[in-house]
Amino acid sequence: MTRIYLLRHGQTLFNQKNLIQGSCDSKLTATGIDQAKAIKEYLTKITFACVYCSTSERTFDTATYATGGKYPIYPCKEFKEIDFGIVEGEDGGQLFRGMQNNNYANLLLNEGWLSLEGESGLNLTKRVFNKLAEITVEYPNDNILIASHGGTIMNIVMNIDALLAKQLQDGTLNGPDNCSLTIIDYTDGYRVLDYNKKVI
Repeated sequence: MTRIYLLRHGQTLFNQKNLIQGSCDSKLTATGIDQAKAIKEYLTKITFACVYCSTSERTFDTATYATGGKYPIYPCKEFKEIDFGIVEGEDGGQLFRGMQNNNYANLLLNEGWLSLEGESGLNLTKRVFNKLAEITVEYPNDNILIASHGGTIMNIVMNIDALLAKQLQDGTLNGPDNCSLTIIDYTDGYRVLDYNKKVI
């Protein structure tokens, strides 16, 4: 059994200003750094065979603080956030309000932001699960840590768990918080053990 710990990055400047960040990047705030350092106490109790992050600086920095430099960290473009296209860097209030009326969660699974020169949810699913499949083959009996993004983690969860997907799509469940953990197991298939677990 492979156990995968999905860690959302700490608070960034764009998070703080409510700006859209996907494939573009934004540095961790002082709060984000503190969040990543605080989760280290929980993670040090777990032995990881490997630590991955997306190629975004905010996830690499989060993983570094969260593990205290104990492990090498391997950036993978497959774990990047969905590309929001031409609206990246703009005010996220209107876009993310869509989480309350099904739009955001549904887009993460389907057409995504292709109409805005961005990425489809279908492509996000393909790239993420292709890499997860490689990891579960390479580490069939290990713990793996992956520092990634809110939309990416939601996409993974919604493709695995129908109940959580429904709750995210109808707005009764929110996206993962900064430096929360979502834990999944893989044996013959994926299973969500814990979503948006707050340990700090």
